[in-house]
Amino acid sequence: MSGETTKQRKLQHKKRRPHFHRQREKVLRGNDDPLAAVFSWGVSHHQRELSVIPQPKMLLADDFKAYSKLKVENHAFNRTLLPGHYKVKEYCPLVFRGLRERFDISEDDYTDSLSLHHIEPLITQDEIEKMEEANADGRMPGKLRKRDILRSYCGRFIVSLISTEDVEQLHNVLPSYYAHVVEQKGETLLPNWLGLYRCGISNRSDRYLLVTKSITRRIEVLSEAFRLKGTKIEKIEKKQKKEKKEKEDDKDKKELREPEWLQSGIRLHLISSDAQRFRTYLKNDLQLLQRLKLMNYSLDVRLCPQSDDEKEENHDSGHDGGPNSGDNRDSESDEDEDFEEEALTFRFKLENGGTVFLSLNDILNHYDTKKKAQNAVKSATHGNDEDKKVNPERYSRQFTEFLSSAVFAQWTN
Repeated sequence: MSGETTKQRKLQHKKRRPHFHRQREKVLRGNDDPLAAVFSWGVSHHQRELSVIPQPKMLLADDFKAYSKLKVENHAFNRTLLPGHYKVKEYCPLVFRGLRERFDISEDDYTDSLSLHHIEPLITQDEIEKMEEANADGRMPGKLRKRDILRSYCGRFIVSLISTEDVEQLHNVLPSYYAHVVEQKGETLLPNWLGLYRCGISNRSDRYLLVTKSITRRIEVLSEAFRLKGTKIEKIEKKQKKEKKEKEDDKDKKELREPEWLQSGIRLHLISSDAQRFRTYLKNDLQLLQRLKLMNYSLDVRLCPQSDDEKEENHDSGHDGGPNSGDNRDSESDEDEDFEEEALTFRFKLENGGTVFLSLNDILNHYDTKKKAQNAVKSATHGNDEDKKVNPERYSRQFTEFLSSAVFAQWTN
């Protein structure tokens, strides 16, 4: 009996040898876009590391040069499911955490919204590489520069692809930008920068990704979107013929420019309190941009006049007195209150009851030696014609004049 039992134990022991444990930790899966997967993994990892570091009361100069970097090397890995080699670098983590605090964004919401299952790729890594291969110069094409490539499903955060020149300019501007946000207590029309990352995948080129707060929390509320620059109306009329040809080539263009704005005949009638608030924000922001020698920025105008119409339709359809209408109204009012608190800075009310979102965009254009040389050439060819020369101070005046004459119905200094 003892001999049989030992044989049975040996057989059972041999059968138990190929014992495999189930994977307990989630492996990074790239789904359709490895760039989105690596970015979301890097954000969650860096946020976990940053959670154990207390936020200092005052930032030093070294905090604007600091970074956190992580590199992963997987040997003999199945690259169809997971990139074998990838790295994520976060720039100025303490500075951007202070900015998120000033913009009333919690760290948990920031991490959860940018997780892999809560972001939507607007353009994939393969599409980016195809557009770069089509460019003969080897530089980043104009269509990719500051292109939105990722967006959270909640619509609160947008991830944009920026160039190395923009990263360098952002580092130069960041100390003054942070001081301005602290001084204004987060009430500004400038883009709300929330994080800066560099992601690298295997043998592909690195990508610089900038996370910004969306102007609107909801994605579906917009009806029209315009991007307006401080250009004179006479120059806009001369360029209309050229832009008609460009429209035929760029049919997927979502944001409209100055000619479409002038043709539509839209004028913004803000209520008095919001008009005064917008002028105050704009004055403070333009002073900062002039001091930093920045120009060629634009105003994002996003109209959403659908809220009051939907209320009138619900009132006409007779859904006001139903048993479930009160619950729906309560839930919608709670969502609207949260929405108003988060997007109050960019949200302005119109006199007709509609809503418009206004913000400054594309502010990383520095008045460098190249633009100074262009002004020198113009002065040599056209003489002392100041209309041909554009510097930050002159562009600020043109921008304000265009807003007062062509965008807003009422404008008082």
